Amino acid sequence: MVEYIGKKMVVDTRAADGGAYFESDHFLWKARGYYPKLDIIIYYKDIRDVIVVNGRKKRVEVYTNNGQRYDFYLYKAATFAEFINSGIEACKHPEIEQKSESKAISDEDLIRLKQLSDLHKDGVLSDEQFDTQKNEILKKYN
Repeated sequence: MVEYIGKKMVVDTRAADGGAYFESDHFLWKARGYYPKLDIIIYYKDIRDVIVVNGRKKRVEVYTNNGQRYDFYLYKAATFAEFINSGIEACKHPEIEQKSESKAISDEDLIRLKQLSDLHKDGVLSDEQFDTQKNEILKKYN
């Protein structure tokens, strides 16, 4: 699982420019400047789906269990989605302890993990092959 707690990213919405802040059980999007009415808090347990759209403008669509849809625009859409998905997984498995002081995963390893994930989703790698290769990469960060 990718370390997400304490991470920050520049992220825009349709309403305003701003930034996302990742916590253990939620992420917060704050509008740049003084627009507190635009701030968004989304709890990982309330997220139904996360979709990365790589069109002319990269974005991440977040769908909640109550039917809300949020669009976040940013260059590193896949990383943003990965942080959200890590939060969702951590909430599903609270016995997995999150450590904010853990070693950051290198860009090279993040790229490799994304490639493995894509191969797994496409059916090229079995569950066992995916888990083995993923754990091989992640073991140096534990």
